[in-house]
Amino acid sequence: MKHLINISAIFLTLVWTIFFPVSALAQFGADFTVNSEIGCAPFIVQVFDQSGAPSDVAVNLEYGDGSPLDTTRNGTHEYTQPGTYTIIQTVANGNPVSFEREITVIDPQTPDYFIIPCKGTAVYVQLQDDFYPAYYIDWGDGSNEIVSQKSLNYHDYGTPGPYNITVQGLINGAQTEIDSSNVNCSVNTKSVPLINALVPGEIGDIEVMDQNSIQLNYRLHPSTPYLLEMSSSNNPGIYNVIDTIDFEESPTSQIISGLDTETQFYCFRVTAFDACDNETIPSNEFCSINLGTSAEVDGSNVLTWQTNTSDFTSFRINRNGSDILNSMDASLVQYTDTAINCGVEYCYFVELTSSSGLTSRSATQCVTAIFEDTPPGIQNISASVNGMNIELQWPEPQNVSVDRYQISRTSQNQPVATTGVSEVNIYNDGPVRTNEVAYSYRVNYLDECQNRSEGSIRAQQILLRVSQQDQSLNWNHYAGWQNGVAEYEIDQFDLEGNLIGTQNAGLDTLYLEDFETLQDQRVRYRIRALPSDGALPEVVSNFVELIFQPKLTCPNAINPNSAIPENQQFRCFSRFIATVDIRIYNRWGQIVYQSNDPQEGWDGTLSGKPLPGGTYVYYYGFTDQLNRTFAVNGEIVLIR
Repeated sequence: MKHLINISAIFLTLVWTIFFPVSALAQFGADFTVNSEIGCAPFIVQVFDQSGAPSDVAVNLEYGDGSPLDTTRNGTHEYTQPGTYTIIQTVANGNPVSFEREITVIDPQTPDYFIIPCKGTAVYVQLQDDFYPAYYIDWGDGSNEIVSQKSLNYHDYGTPGPYNITVQGLINGAQTEIDSSNVNCSVNTKSVPLINALVPGEIGDIEVMDQNSIQLNYRLHPSTPYLLEMSSSNNPGIYNVIDTIDFEESPTSQIISGLDTETQFYCFRVTAFDACDNETIPSNEFCSINLGTSAEVDGSNVLTWQTNTSDFTSFRINRNGSDILNSMDASLVQYTDTAINCGVEYCYFVELTSSSGLTSRSATQCVTAIFEDTPPGIQNISASVNGMNIELQWPEPQNVSVDRYQISRTSQNQPVATTGVSEVNIYNDGPVRTNEVAYSYRVNYLDECQNRSEGSIRAQQILLRVSQQDQSLNWNHYAGWQNGVAEYEIDQFDLEGNLIGTQNAGLDTLYLEDFETLQDQRVRYRIRALPSDGALPEVVSNFVELIFQPKLTCPNAINPNSAIPENQQFRCFSRFIATVDIRIYNRWGQIVYQSNDPQEGWDGTLSGKPLPGGTYVYYYGFTDQLNRTFAVNGEIVLIR
């Protein structure tokens, strides 16, 4: 009998037998839930194990803030600091081995809201912020509710208070105010200002701060709600509500932004209102001032302004901190300021005063004055030589604020070139060849508005030259003064720089020196030009030197018996001689006279005895004041 074997059945049985234990071991893995994944600090997180791991399997928790490993399955942990943390659960031999959740801990903020009371027993709460997803309101009479962000919420107490309203933020909007996620979120408690009647408010002073904002002052009753309303000059008389005033935040003033104060003015009022029965009581209205400034090319600043002058009594214009106009003329809407200097910035504001003493001030507007004109050219330039430099100076232009001077220079066969710039009316040009070249200068300037002046007068320094051959000085006429030169003077100096003489040359430009009047063989000279305009300084030339040759005049005959004393002795007349060596020889070459005294003369004797008449030879050796050596020989006839 044959037995059939079911191979397939045997294989399936073996597979089930082999793999069944392994599959049974994988029926748990890391998994957990928390009470909330977000909360306000300090936030207590509760972990609920969902791993399904047997009790003998190790399960650990890491909280991600550096705290020790937690070996409990259902852990509780407190996060004290705001931040984002990761909780990681690990399960030994689990599938998966680990699982994690991110926890967000928030730094709580105080809810921002204000209370809008109605007459009687009803109130509104206006939530201002959206930091929390939801908010919890405790109305203070046993009732409460959870509301959304930035919501307006109504409640009627039914009976008079007092009551306190508490608003708490809910960082987890799905949980209540007492859950661990929300319990430490900030609360804000305020008392309910229940009122019996509306108290009107008052608009106060107004100041335009800049091109898009205005500071508005007002006087309010702390328990009355107010609407802030505004109209613009584009839609006069049409008021729109721009804010509900929070008295705690802005009890006396606030800054209104997002405006166009450059082209419009704005009027404001505060309106007391009852949000329950829509009763309103508007305040007085008061308006800002729109000020415009412009700099005109004629050198004036023009101010124009716009405002509502229905409650006008006076106004003032302030410039750079000082009032320049006070007026009671309501029709005046423009002012031209001419007491200004070009290139200077001027800052203005206009302030209006109402009959009740309120003030409305414009923004401060600044403008730099301009003036398009050609200022007069400089007509007097004094150019003096000082060594290798030429020093220029000129009077400052009258009634002109100069920004800078531009100095140009030229000389023979040289193009005109700008040589320098100066912020003052003095300029030093150099080094230049003051002993060789006569330079021409012009000084132009830019005023503070960058207007270029007319061309200046041409100035040319005095170039003094010397001729040693004929011992003369010559120079060019000085140019640079509108009224010209009154006269020239020639200063003479010794080698130590001491002034030894001054000669008047009138208007001549040539001078021949008379050396007979001088004691110095070497003399330095300079020319001084004196202006016809006594308010201008004189100018001086370069220095030159004249060296005079020593002069020696000796007689060719003497007669000791002459009735004329000058003819009785042999004596030479000299200039600029320092030392002498005088010798006289007879015809046989014997010295009959010798002296080193230029003032001593030979009277035709030898040792006191008369010598015979005849021809003698003299030798006259000398040094001049410059220590140069000379010698002269000649014959002299002794007459008896």
